[in-house]
Amino acid sequence: MTVHILRRAFRVDSLDDLKRSQKESMDAERAAGRPRRLYRRMRTTPTRTQEILDGGSIYWVIKGYVRARQRILEIESRMDNEGRKRCFLRLSAKLVPTVLHPCKPRRGWRYLTPPDAPVDLPLAKHRFDDELPLDMEVELRELGLL
Repeated sequence: MTVHILRRAFRVDSLDDLKRSQKESMDAERAAGRPRRLYRRMRTTPTRTQEILDGGSIYWVIKGYVRARQRILEIESRMDNEGRKRCFLRLSAKLVPTVLHPCKPRRGWRYLTPPDAPVDLPLAKHRFDDELPLDMEVELRELGLL
């Protein structure tokens, strides 16, 4: 059974910030002479590795809401720049926006089962023709109107 990882995006205020920081990370990989791949370093290795690699994604929590996900392609253990053994998740470069889903702040990462995962935004059909401004959508969701 597939599981996903729920992870808070630190020092990120929006999806654009996340995209920019990931682009910088991929550019740094290329500058170091490695293939231009996207990695997210974590302190510990997930215990449910096989379930994650069976189609799992990392769901990003930004400003109290799950806002996007990325497919996890590979999980590997290796040394970081400081010589400590870390877990590196290789992620797909494609960032898929999701329907805003409130999430309480917590440290580290948590597992998320597919039925509990927010729906991808392109798959969620709104009754609005134009996209709502993010602040308005957050407020309408908090009021239970969306």
